[in-house]
Amino acid sequence: MKSKKQTEIESDYFFTSAIILLKEGFDMESAKLVLKELAHESKKENGIITFEIQQILESNNQFMVWECYRTKEAFSEHLSSPHFHEFENTKMFEFVKGYTGKKI
Repeated sequence: MKSKKQTEIESDYFFTSAIILLKEGFDMESAKLVLKELAHESKKENGIITFEIQQILESNNQFMVWECYRTKEAFSEHLSSPHFHEFENTKMFEFVKGYTGKKI
């Protein structure tokens, strides 16, 4: 069982999820390599707890990105990171919808 202090720390974590769409004209295998590289580099960040990318089974060209950071500031740093900018610059994906959440 987790201590009260551990639970309080986790309640401060910043959770976010996004749905992204592979744009027409881009190769799925290349897209998966780009996403794997983004995940690999993101997992090296100081403030990261979880960074996972899942392909949506009901829509093969869409992906879910699940992220948890120690703080909202750590998420902001992720968005400013060189590897995130490299990902954006591929122009392969369209942001569909984003969500933020908190632990209950």
